[in-house]
Amino acid sequence: MKCSPPVLLLLLACHAFSYGQQINGVNFQKEYQLHISRAKSPVLIDGNLNEAAWAAAGIASDFWRKYPNDLGKATRKTEVRIMFDDNFLYFGFTAFDSGKVVGYWS
Repeated sequence: MKCSPPVLLLLLACHAFSYGQQINGVNFQKEYQLHISRAKSPVLIDGNLNEAAWAAAGIASDFWRKYPNDLGKATRKTEVRIMFDDNFLYFGFTAFDSGKVVGYWS
């Protein structure tokens, strides 16, 4: 079977890009994974993340800034927790602020 040059180049490019997710043989995205666990105790939907189940949930916190550009880490810290039980998927967000007013909109 004969393969045309453009198809061959496309296959080689796809093969080369498949290694783009690894740096020095280690998958760099492992530090950006959040393992979602089962809630080990009841969760009350009240806006407070003070139940024992939330304390045991994994935390995602290293977010990148996307607007107006994606040139670095977010300037304000945000934490996200996710867990589940037999009936629901739970999301908990904590958004921190510096306490300074940086803009005013009316």
